[in-house]
Amino acid sequence: MPRGGDRRPIDRSHGRDLFYAYLLLNAMCEDASEVGRGFNREREAIFVRWERLLRVLSNYPVAGYPSPPRELGRICDYLRAASDARPTYYPKPRVLTPEEETIVKRRREAADRTLQEQYVELKSYEDGSASDYNSKLEAAYASHQSWVNGVWIQANPGRRLRTSKRSMVSKYREDLQAFCLRWRLNAWWAVPALVQSHYWRIETGRGGLLDYFTTGFQSILSFRIVAKLPGASDEATCVVVEWDGLNRYRSRRDPAIDVTVSMHVVEECEARLGRQVTKRERRAIVKQITPQMEQARRRLLDSGFHVEGKADLHQHADWVARRLLDPSLSWASITGADADQLPSVIRSCHKFASNAELILPRQPRLTTRQHR
Repeated sequence: MPRGGDRRPIDRSHGRDLFYAYLLLNAMCEDASEVGRGFNREREAIFVRWERLLRVLSNYPVAGYPSPPRELGRICDYLRAASDARPTYYPKPRVLTPEEETIVKRRREAADRTLQEQYVELKSYEDGSASDYNSKLEAAYASHQSWVNGVWIQANPGRRLRTSKRSMVSKYREDLQAFCLRWRLNAWWAVPALVQSHYWRIETGRGGLLDYFTTGFQSILSFRIVAKLPGASDEATCVVVEWDGLNRYRSRRDPAIDVTVSMHVVEECEARLGRQVTKRERRAIVKQITPQMEQARRRLLDSGFHVEGKADLHQHADWVARRLLDPSLSWASITGADADQLPSVIRSCHKFASNAELILPRQPRLTTRQHR
């Protein structure tokens, strides 16, 4: 471990898979090769094929979903709910007039009074079983409810009830699954990302993949970092900073510059003192807070944070995208790495895919001379 402890930046792991997925899908969409153009042509064809269905669904709420959900984790459940059978009346019933609504209200009030009287009357009898008592009440309720609903029935004569299975929604989902299978997008977010892009395109006209995404709520841990002010005799004279793992802070001296959390604490001390601290005072402040930072860091890593690497994520997204688009390409031809660097580059690409919760296609077994 380097002197002063492990100072590598850390970040929240919650939502990391979707950030990596965003980089990967954008790299696939921007790929200018022939297979990349084929990927985009097929993606466009799917939207055109199902656009009419999606516009209908966007205007008619699905049971439990007043509108298509924005959270990717809920989209598959939304599609299943949209394809479930449900009873509907046809032709579409008309709305009752104010006069008819008044009649319904009067009938409901009269029915409620009658049911209450029947309840008291039946309750007064001691003879008979509980099941007989409940059966009589249920029969009375059904009779009165039928009388109240008679207004709506007279207003909508000839109505019929049918069960719509919406089989086209299931076919739409199967079409997306087949697309993801063909392009080796073996990840939980693949189908939801396509569905989201289709609704987003209908709403805004933009057709990117994962142009926006939400990761849901997650409680944020924070730890108090306490630094005693230089020259202070009172233990209560100190600066307290709530640290939640953020690596960079806007500098008080120059808002255009970002500083580390240690320097942020130093600047907070300077703001409290009303002057800049000396080099010796700055070292003393950092020495105070270093053990607190290390303890907080360990607890954050145990609670779902991860150490940030230095890899070029956009470059790795391009490499993995090319491998998905054309698995016949070797890692050597994709990355241009030499024989010494190639194993570590392959490992980093697999690590990128793992962080995106994506399963990469297997490479056919090669001979020594055909090493990747």
